[in-house]
Amino acid sequence: MSPGERERRAIGKKNEAARRNIGTSNEAARRQIGRDMIERRTGKQQVDDINAVVTPPRQNRTLQRQEPRGGLAGGVGVGVYTPPPASPGGAGIASPLTVQQIIYAEEPSYIATFDASGYFAVKMITRMVMVDAEGRQIIVEGFDKLDENGNPKPPENPNG
Repeated sequence: MSPGERERRAIGKKNEAARRNIGTSNEAARRQIGRDMIERRTGKQQVDDINAVVTPPRQNRTLQRQEPRGGLAGGVGVGVYTPPPASPGGAGIASPLTVQQIIYAEEPSYIATFDASGYFAVKMITRMVMVDAEGRQIIVEGFDKLDENGNPKPPENPNG
């Protein structure tokens, strides 16, 4: 017998064994399908499932009552509410606002032009005083904390 023939026969035996294994696994699967059908028809599994879900409820245990120790016993308190006095005009700022005073920074800020041809100096507003329609004074400060675009400046690093 030639080596090629021996090799072919060995391959054939392996294929035959593989086919037999497929047949036995198919047979086992068909038998299991039959058992499952019988179980579904008799309803045994459903009864077991329902009984597993409907277990008797556990009794909740309550904590033991302990007598209060120390401190004062609870009581009912009484508070008296006094509302704040009513302001004549309500809350907020009444329009229109009238500008009374504008205070500018001592040193100008240098802002680049849009076309990058140079810079121009602008004195930033540091404080603005206005009066509303009811005569209340409004003071706006904090402009120095804004950059040249009107955005808040990042905080300075205390470590340098």
